[in-house]
Amino acid sequence: MLPKKDVSIFQEFPVLSKIALAGFLSILSDIIAQFLSKSDLAYLDIGRIMNQFIIGIIQRGWMVHLWYSFLDRMFAKYVKGGDSSNSSFKVVVMKMLCDQTLFAPTANLVYFLMLGGLEGRTLSFIFTKLQDELLEIMILNYKVWPFVILINFG
Repeated sequence: MLPKKDVSIFQEFPVLSKIALAGFLSILSDIIAQFLSKSDLAYLDIGRIMNQFIIGIIQRGWMVHLWYSFLDRMFAKYVKGGDSSNSSFKVVVMKMLCDQTLFAPTANLVYFLMLGGLEGRTLSFIFTKLQDELLEIMILNYKVWPFVILINFG
């Protein structure tokens, strides 16, 4: 359990805490991914790690926080007491459907644009990559994330 002082920092600065945590988890997950995909563990791609950190703090931290806050406000009127974080199953499903139909494609598009921009790619290259990979990514997304989102919103 976190010491009381640490809990108050997360409570006092929830957005900054989410942004910092998203950045840290983005670094950690990319380091793990690099270790799992390479036979030579001595070399890490620091530029790739930094790109994931930047994407983590902007997209996975700040943007996701804004989206979830919007969903909570949007569905608050459908929940007893107006607090959609304490949601009925129907509201949880509606939030998940909104998330997966509106936010998931947008978030993946933003990810491709941000990563391509950070790597110095042209828009033509980024859009070609989107055409080649986005459908497959969205299919994989829909196999995993709706269930995770249901648990998260529930």
